[in-house]
Amino acid sequence: MLRHADIVLLLRCDGDLKQALAIARDVAATDARFEKNPPPVTTITDISDRDAALTLTAWRKSAEVDTVRADLLLHLHEAYAAHGIALAQAVPLPTPGKTP
Repeated sequence: MLRHADIVLLLRCDGDLKQALAIARDVAATDARFEKNPPPVTTITDISDRDAALTLTAWRKSAEVDTVRADLLLHLHEAYAAHGIALAQAVPLPTPGKTP
């Protein structure tokens, strides 16, 4: 039975989104724990004036869900940094009892 790993990353809109999609696909495709058929799928699933949501879906037989996902996130972060692709800056959530 195949299981899938879904990862959603927020990218800055001023970056090269086509390159970001290709890098995500390549990173997942080079990990032997993911199936080649069906191949990894990358899409831009949302876009706003500040960021774009990139979704990566890759299928595997492995039951190591957390380890595989964590490794994939790390490899994506490294690949994006090497190509100058920046993740969107997270907006901190307000802390109860603290004033901004």
